[in-house]
Amino acid sequence: KKKKRSSVQIGSEFEQSMQTVAAITGETSQVMRSLENEVRRLGATTSFTAREAADAMGVLARSGMEAADLLKVTGEVLLFAGAAGTTLNRSAQLITATMRQFSLETSHSGQVTDIFSVALKESLFDMQSLTAAMRYGGSVASSFNMSLDETVASLALFRNLGLEGSMAGTQFRMAMSKASKETNRGTEALKKYNLTYADINPSLNSFIDIMKKVGEANMSMSDIIKVFGVRSAGSISKISQESIKLGNEFDRLMTEMRLGAGVTEEMYNKMQDTVKMQALVVKSAQEEIAITLFDSFKEPLKETLKVISGATKFVGDTLKSMSSFFFFF
Repeated sequence: KKKKRSSVQIGSEFEQSMQTVAAITGETSQVMRSLENEVRRLGATTSFTAREAADAMGVLARSGMEAADLLKVTGEVLLFAGAAGTTLNRSAQLITATMRQFSLETSHSGQVTDIFSVALKESLFDMQSLTAAMRYGGSVASSFNMSLDETVASLALFRNLGLEGSMAGTQFRMAMSKASKETNRGTEALKKYNLTYADINPSLNSFIDIMKKVGEANMSMSDIIKVFGVRSAGSISKISQESIKLGNEFDRLMTEMRLGAGVTEEMYNKMQDTVKMQALVVKSAQEEIAITLFDSFKEPLKETLKVISGATKFVGDTLKSMSSFFFFF
């Protein structure tokens, strides 16, 4: 049976998490009060505790976000975590990493979470595989000026073939890198279909346009290997053939993402509508009461502990001196 935690434990852990945010941001006490009020509001009204919200805010702060951005983005990270059924920490790490990969302003954070929520809802991605795919494929997509929704939809096509997230990201990255580097073998292979590297270079063409050209040309597997590399050839062959169908998977995902404003909040509300989640909401609200109680005596407690710490050090130093004295005799 899990041991019940005291208000001192709950309150001191929350205080430490907020102190970490303060150390990272270097904000004034007045600004920190605003940040603390926000994470406590989130903790008192959701299935995540105030300490979890504070830890997530710490992750966001490490990415360089200012206080105003922290106030906005922390809530959106929380909604996505609840919608995805993951932890606040993992949600914050994915959102911050993605925003850095694509050089996105914090004003786009809600759009980022909605794109990811659509991917979780409409493809085989779960949180773990989505995170891995973005880790391996996100940066190369951004380097070719692909938008985030195009990137996630492209990666989803690899994932939907049954590939693990890391493999989906790796195959996508390798295929795009190969397509951007002209070789004699690749040039000869493309020439058979009246194509050139300019027709498939990801710097000049979108991912889906490249796939459609390959699919419409009905390129053989041996020629796909020459152009895109052996590791991703099988996936490229299947994706390119699927892409030329009416209402293909990529177009469907892109439509869902572009019409997906507010989908994260919808998924969050649906996920929270269970006995298990409502029990966690009650637990979080109880922890807010514990933090409020802790606030009423934390300063006297802190001073008392300082006195005890000083006294303990004095006793220790005294015993050391006495042992040295007796050793001398």
